[in-house]
Amino acid sequence: MHPLPPQILMSTPARLARAVRWVPCLVLAAGLLVSWSVYDTRQRNFAERLQEEFISDTGEAHAAIAARLGLYAHYLYGLQALFAVSDEVTRADFNHYINTVDIYRRHPGIQVTAFTRRVLPAGKAAFEQRVRSDTSLRPEGYPGFRIRPDGERPEYFVAEYVEPLAGNQALLGFDQGSEATRRRAVEKVRDTGTLTASGRITLIQDAARNTSTPGFQLRLPVYRPGMPLATVAQRQAAFAGLIGSAFRATDLVQRAVPEPLLGRLRIRVYDAGETDAPLLPADDKTLLHDNAASVAAAATAWQGARHSREMSHAVGDRRWRVLYDWHRVLPPGYELGITLWWGGTLVSLLLALLTWGLLRARQVVSAERAQRAALLHSQAALAASEARFRDLTELSSDWYWETDTEHRFVYLSDQVDARSGVSTVEHMGKRRWEIPNSGVSAAAWDAHRAQLARREPFLGWVMGRVPAGHSTEYVSISGRPLFDTAGRFTGYRGVGTNITTQRHTDLRLQIENRITRLLGSATTLDEVVVPVIQAVCETLGWVCGARWHLTADGSNFECVESWSSSVAATAFFDH
Repeated sequence: MHPLPPQILMSTPARLARAVRWVPCLVLAAGLLVSWSVYDTRQRNFAERLQEEFISDTGEAHAAIAARLGLYAHYLYGLQALFAVSDEVTRADFNHYINTVDIYRRHPGIQVTAFTRRVLPAGKAAFEQRVRSDTSLRPEGYPGFRIRPDGERPEYFVAEYVEPLAGNQALLGFDQGSEATRRRAVEKVRDTGTLTASGRITLIQDAARNTSTPGFQLRLPVYRPGMPLATVAQRQAAFAGLIGSAFRATDLVQRAVPEPLLGRLRIRVYDAGETDAPLLPADDKTLLHDNAASVAAAATAWQGARHSREMSHAVGDRRWRVLYDWHRVLPPGYELGITLWWGGTLVSLLLALLTWGLLRARQVVSAERAQRAALLHSQAALAASEARFRDLTELSSDWYWETDTEHRFVYLSDQVDARSGVSTVEHMGKRRWEIPNSGVSAAAWDAHRAQLARREPFLGWVMGRVPAGHSTEYVSISGRPLFDTAGRFTGYRGVGTNITTQRHTDLRLQIENRITRLLGSATTLDEVVVPVIQAVCETLGWVCGARWHLTADGSNFECVESWSSSVAATAFFDH
């Protein structure tokens, strides 16, 4: 129970009489106010909890879509690498890569993947004949193949390899240069050399089936190996074709977003245009996906809180605008607030009567007690504020750090030991480049130190660290300079994040790509064993590797094949 204000507790009879008349009324008013505050706070807490659930649901759905788009981009980059290391990728090579990666089973949603070849008019007839007689996958070849639509054009961009072909026959032989919009898209991917995306389109295979499900494409250029690509003119001269995958946006969203979220979130995806152009309007012409029909039945039972949120995705050189609408049944206990209000009113009346009785017997409450209560409240508020700051720092990153004017670490949060791979003791008093690290060249360190000398903020600085007895941990560091009120530099403050899992994923993809190319070019398994060992070692930075098998008598293991980067490393397997 809070003490009464000292001003009220007067020692003289006259003042006490006035207190007896007015203080109970004030207690009643305060009780009613508190009851209303409790009721209002409870309702606000419900609303905040619903808002948090909505933010969580939309964040999970948004992350799922982003992750699926990232997987598809990595898939195309791997296919681009296959063309970059081979003078000629045959139809069988293309088919072998698709089947080896098994993307259609591992990550459903891709409708088709195709290689589009640039063909000049002088080579048109020979190209068509070569495709017709290609029996690498079909004994009968492709006797009806021709470049479509008919007509003479300065150059052709023809879909030559199509996987899977079943259901996508309408794409084989189609010339993307025959339509102005598609031709501009081909020229853009040729000239920029980067991943590009289309706006809303109707897929060729869907057009052939008279369906109009909105789709889009991701494309990467293919250049002839060994040719310079520094300028637009050089890229145009080296351009051999492009690889691309087609998607139905609805399939992508429904396969990426978990099923429970699809039942309570209406997700609308719009093509917002190229990143360097004004935003396109969100209308039927730019709509890629809308699951309103699938959630319509559930929507009839929704009541209470409604929330909306707009987010965006970067898709190649374009943007997607994603609108989320969320309807939620009010949680149990929401109506309990009315009961609390009436209960609070009754309690207020009782407290007013109790106060009237206590005023006749209580002594004046000292001002010191009120001051002590205020001090405790201030200390609690300060502690709560500090706790919120720590929580926000931990949620946005793995750890928090500070350095002095000489860039020596002077503070690190408690999480650094568990999440960075290097203990606090190894950090304190040292500069970042004085801590054992890997994966950063001397030139990169020089550039980083120059950036610090210019007092510039930095974002996403990546370096490797090797804890004793463990494998390399990769971390991403971001920081910004600090200045006092006089404008003097006092050091840096920033955050760090462990990105080892992401880094290992990139290395695994590199190994998969190299081994895929080796297996694609080999005729027997034996001839590719050593190159496979070499590929794994070079990607992971190992100096040697070997294959062992059991001796004939089963008593020991012996090294049958090995690879190393030096003679000294090879000697390791001789002992």
